[in-house]
Amino acid sequence: MRLIQVRKIGMKAENTSLDKARRAVAWGWTRRELSSFLAVVTLSVIVVSLFTLLVFLIGRLLTRETLLSAVIHSAAGLVCGLLLGLNFQRLAHRLESAFASLLELHPYEASKVLRRASDLLARCNDRNLLGETLAYRVPEWMHLSGAQFWIEKWGVTGPGFSNAGQIQFPLVIEDITRGLWIVGARSDGTPFSNEDTQLLTDIAKKAEAALSTVLLIERLTRQLDEIRTSRETMVQSQRMLFHTREEERARLARDLHDGPIQTLVSMNIQLGLLIPAEEPGQVEEDTPVMETLKLLRRQIRDLLAELRQFISALRPPVLDTLGLGAALRMLTDEWSAQQKVKVNLVLPETTMRPLPGEVAVNLYRVVQEALSNIARHAHASEVLIHLSWEAARLSLMVRDNGIGFDLPPSMHNLTSEGHFGLVGIQERVQSIGGVFQVTSAPGQGTTLLVDWQMKTPAPPFL
Repeated sequence: MRLIQVRKIGMKAENTSLDKARRAVAWGWTRRELSSFLAVVTLSVIVVSLFTLLVFLIGRLLTRETLLSAVIHSAAGLVCGLLLGLNFQRLAHRLESAFASLLELHPYEASKVLRRASDLLARCNDRNLLGETLAYRVPEWMHLSGAQFWIEKWGVTGPGFSNAGQIQFPLVIEDITRGLWIVGARSDGTPFSNEDTQLLTDIAKKAEAALSTVLLIERLTRQLDEIRTSRETMVQSQRMLFHTREEERARLARDLHDGPIQTLVSMNIQLGLLIPAEEPGQVEEDTPVMETLKLLRRQIRDLLAELRQFISALRPPVLDTLGLGAALRMLTDEWSAQQKVKVNLVLPETTMRPLPGEVAVNLYRVVQEALSNIARHAHASEVLIHLSWEAARLSLMVRDNGIGFDLPPSMHNLTSEGHFGLVGIQERVQSIGGVFQVTSAPGQGTTLLVDWQMKTPAPPFL
């Protein structure tokens, strides 16, 4: 980005510049008059030459050829003279422009400058390129004494810019002035011609369209940045939510284990002491009190089993002690026994690498939620769970041979179509920085894929 050049011109420098401009103007008008004079002289020479040639040809034809031939050649000469007379102004203007270019009065071709400026402005996608085109390129091509380009408080000043003889072009978008293009005087000090003004006006119109595009891109970029920031904030919030939820589950599991579970275990032991051991071969009828004690003990044992299962669902202790592989094996064995569905669990042949706590917990929850979805919706007879390590990349696949379903066009449509379980899995995977994919079709089962990349080099196998 070019910085705005701020120039302060003193009185002495200003007077010197004005003197140079006056001398340049005087020399410029001399060149303009000279170019007009040369154009008129050239055309005069052409006309005199044609007239002389015509008289010469007529004389020769009258002496050597027939009258008809003379008339034909004379008519042709007159037609040429007539065409020359009708196009005299146009030819004079072109000759004047040609001589002016040779004398550096108009050292550029307007159509070429407009084409080059249009091409650059059409490719401008930020204000820096737009400012470079208007403040540097166009003045260079048109031999101007610099230019300035402003968008609100942001601006670019080209080299050699002077306030003398400047022209301002407000850039208006939707009836609001959004930019300003200030063009300095011609470098030779001559006034702007009509051709110069028209060319600058055409470029300013194209600059308005380019500025509109630049401002639109900037607005969309800000909106995308806001969306990206909001998305990152949402992911961080989800991560904190999952982390807090898992911590609360772990705390609740510990409280249940250290409180009610221990109390029930103690009551079970005390009831066992109250109930006499039955000797082999001895059958005695229990008294009503004894039957009540045995019933109470069975209920306590059932309650203990339910609480242990509940604690395992909250936070499986084996996950913290033996790791993800052992926790998945215990989970799949229990689920397979309950649902009467075969589960093939494939784990790395070597010992599992240690995982960050939140990664292990979330991957365990992904498998848990996937098995829950299979039990409710898939009507599957077999499930494959494959966990693998490749360098620092962990991959988890859960595939069933159930009825499958029609996938929505985008993962963002999962909620609107009621796939809340998959939405929960996706949020968990995103919270640990992983990638989640789903493939499914009616009658072809469903496959869930999770890829997670370890940010730091993987530790050696344990």
